[in-house]
Amino acid sequence: MESTSFVFFSIVSLVLVAVHGVSETESLLKFKKSLVIGRADALNSWDRTNPPCKWIGVLCDSGFVWGLRLENFELSGSLYIEALMGLKSLRSLSVMNNKFGGPFPEFKKLVALKSLYLSNNQFDVKIPKDAFDGMGWLKKLHLEHNKFRGEIPDSLAKSPKLLELRLDGNRFTGKIPEFTHKPHMLNLSNNALTGPIPKILSTMDPKLFEGNNGLCEKPLGTKCSSPYNLSPAPKTNSKKKSSMFLYIVAAVVAALAVILIIIGMIIFINRRRRKKHPLLIAEPGPSSLQIRAGIQESEKGQTSYHSQNRAAKRMIQTTKLSFLRDDKEKFELQDLLKASAEILGSGCFGASYKTLLSNGSMMVVKRFKHMNNAGTEEFQEHMKRLGRLNHENLLPIVAYYYKKEEKLFVYDFVGKGSLAAHLH
Repeated sequence: MESTSFVFFSIVSLVLVAVHGVSETESLLKFKKSLVIGRADALNSWDRTNPPCKWIGVLCDSGFVWGLRLENFELSGSLYIEALMGLKSLRSLSVMNNKFGGPFPEFKKLVALKSLYLSNNQFDVKIPKDAFDGMGWLKKLHLEHNKFRGEIPDSLAKSPKLLELRLDGNRFTGKIPEFTHKPHMLNLSNNALTGPIPKILSTMDPKLFEGNNGLCEKPLGTKCSSPYNLSPAPKTNSKKKSSMFLYIVAAVVAALAVILIIIGMIIFINRRRRKKHPLLIAEPGPSSLQIRAGIQESEKGQTSYHSQNRAAKRMIQTTKLSFLRDDKEKFELQDLLKASAEILGSGCFGASYKTLLSNGSMMVVKRFKHMNNAGTEEFQEHMKRLGRLNHENLLPIVAYYYKKEEKLFVYDFVGKGSLAAHLH
C-alpha cells in the first residue's frame, strides 16, 4: 500500500513538473520573439527540442527557471515583461552589456524579482516615480552607464530590502531622495544631482558622489547654500550694481544705528539724572528727608531759614544710628545725609533709596512712614528680634533710625533685583 502511494505521488509530481516546464518553455519562447539578436547563433539553443534548463543563459533550480543571464549578446528591441510573468520562480534578470533602449520596462510586474541588472545599455528615458512599487523583494539593482535622466524615483528609495544600488554614469537630476535605510553598496557618481546629501548617506565614501557639481554637505566638504550652489555666475555689471547697493544699504543701516544709539544714550542719561538726587539733603536748606523725618525741630515759620539750618545740623550731630550687626563698619546718619541716592522704588510703607557711602559701601535705606503708633521701647525690642534672625534667604537689617515721625531701616545692597521684579 505504501509503495502504491509513493508511485502515485511521484507520477503526480512528474506531471506537474512537465506542465510547469511546458509553460516556462512557452513563456521563454514568447520572450525571445520580442528580442532583436545581434550576435549570430546567440540563442539558437532556445527551442522545443531541449528543456529550458539546458538553454544558454537560463539558470534553474530543482527543474524551475530562477534566473536569466543574457549578457554580451548584442540584444536590442523590447523586453516582453508579460511573457516573463509566466516564470513563477524567476528571481534574477540580467541583460547587461547589450543595446536595449526605448521606454522603461514594467519590471514592477515581476514582484518576486530579487536582482535586476541593466548596466551598459542605451536607455535614454525618465524612470517613472512608481517604477519599483510593489517590488518588496528587490535587493540588487544595477542601472549604471546608461542615459537615464530625470529624478531618482522615490519608489526606489523606499524599497525595503535594497542592498545594492548603482546609478553612476547616467544623467539623473534633482535631489537625492530620502532613503528608508542605508544600502550596503551605493554609487551615484557622474550624474547631475543637486542639493544636500541625505544624512543617512553622510558617512559613505565621498567618491560615490563625485561628478555631481550640485551636491553638498557630508560626506563632501561643501556647504549648501540656496539654491544648492547652482546659481549661474552673475555678470560683471550686475556684480558691481549689487555691491554698490549693498554698500548703500550698509551705510544707511550704520547711520540709523548711530542715531538710535545717541538717542538711547540721551534718554538713559536723562533718566539717570532724574533718578539720582541727594538722599536726605537739599541745598541750600535742609534735606527733604530731614524735614519729613523731623530730624530738626520745626520752628512753625517763626525762625529764620538760617536758624533752621543750624538747628538741623545740631540735631544731626547728636542723632545716631542703632546698629544690629557687629560685623559692619559703623557710620553715622550724617554720612547717609551727605551721600547721593538713587530711588529704587516706592511701596505701601515708603520709598527705598540706594546710597553710596564715602567708604565705598553700597547701602539701601528704607523709609517707613506708617509706623507712628509704635512706642520707643516696643520698636527697639522688635528691631532686636529682627536683628537676631539668621537665614540664608533673609536679608538682615544692618541698622535703624528711630524717631516718632520717621523710621529708617538700613540694609546691604543686593544687585540681583528685587523680589517683586523676579515675581512679576
